[in-house]
Amino acid sequence: MQRGLSSAIVMVNEHRFMIDCGEGTQRQLLRSGLGFRRLDKILLTHGHLDHILGLGGLASTLGRWETLEELHIYAGDPALQRVQRLMEVVFGEGQIPNVGISLNLLT
Repeated sequence: MQRGLSSAIVMVNEHRFMIDCGEGTQRQLLRSGLGFRRLDKILLTHGHLDHILGLGGLASTLGRWETLEELHIYAGDPALQRVQRLMEVVFGEGQIPNVGISLNLLT
């Protein structure tokens, strides 16, 4: 049995919006040929790990390539809290990758 990743890209004009960011999302983006350009907004449907584990690696990659000033992440409160903890584990408490991360509450 094969299982797909918990992630999707929605393209509107020149903008790319990601829905969820499961582990392995970067690999699939590269494999698809979409890459990371113009990707600056991520909507999280919820905070389960299979929907957020790719965020740390993606933020690190975007910061390393210096293609983006700020990554906007939109989610409900429980998911945002989990993302904050994940970023602290990935980058160290108080450490921020070379890209700003904006956590935005959806109500």
